[in-house]
Amino acid sequence: MGWHTMKAKFGLLGEVLGYSLSPKIHEWLFGALQLDARYDLIEISREAFAHEETMEKLRSLNGFNVTIPYKEMMIPLLDEIDSFAAEIGAVNTVLNQGGKLVGYNTDYYGFLESLKGVQDKLGQKKTAVILGTGGAAKMALRGLEAFGFEKIVFISRNPIEASKKFVNYECYDYSVAPIIADIMVNCTPTGQNPANMDMTFDASWFSKINFFFDLNYNPSETLLMKLAQSQGVQTMNGMRMLAVQAIKAEEIWWNRNMDVDALVKEVIKLIRS
Repeated sequence: MGWHTMKAKFGLLGEVLGYSLSPKIHEWLFGALQLDARYDLIEISREAFAHEETMEKLRSLNGFNVTIPYKEMMIPLLDEIDSFAAEIGAVNTVLNQGGKLVGYNTDYYGFLESLKGVQDKLGQKKTAVILGTGGAAKMALRGLEAFGFEKIVFISRNPIEASKKFVNYECYDYSVAPIIADIMVNCTPTGQNPANMDMTFDASWFSKINFFFDLNYNPSETLLMKLAQSQGVQTMNGMRMLAVQAIKAEEIWWNRNMDVDALVKEVIKLIRS
């Protein structure tokens, strides 16, 4: 695809992307690693998602990231999928390998690295609650299991449909709160800003959890994080996860190992600036 003779093109595929810091991160990484490339936002409506025009646009890229709501919907449109991403059931990174679109999941590595940084705050790792049932929730499930949580519960607007997707797990609607848990992980866009704040939530929702991990990162202190903090709950946003998954995506796109720890520190500084 002319990698060494013309500027490589990458981007982020999603539905609403005005909040995204991905262009800032990847453009900085391109500069730091002396790579000739650009990174754009690719907003596509659900109606237009699987259209031929959209696929032509995606195939014109060297690679791209995938975010809400397309992490699961992208899978049937791929030519190949990494076995681990297939096991998770969601992709967030795609490589154009000689015209073939190959899907991967780098969110998982960012999620695990984030948990490692706060493992002393996670209690006895008995019970975890996941808000949402999409691609990010699938990834969080695998991460929490790998981290040793004994019981994982899902909260969904539609618990009947959720129980069909997660057949071996308890699925409830929002009326079940508060739940006693060591950690709650928000895998939905809820709380990024007042416009998408689900009024189902109030401070009492968080009264019986030990730690709250919001995968959202913009703003750095989300509305759900503020509610949790009002109950004395320690919180973390998705900033570190964002940084790690971005660097792991770059490793896949450029087929090279990178100093992830060093780059993560610099990317987090960049985000906070």
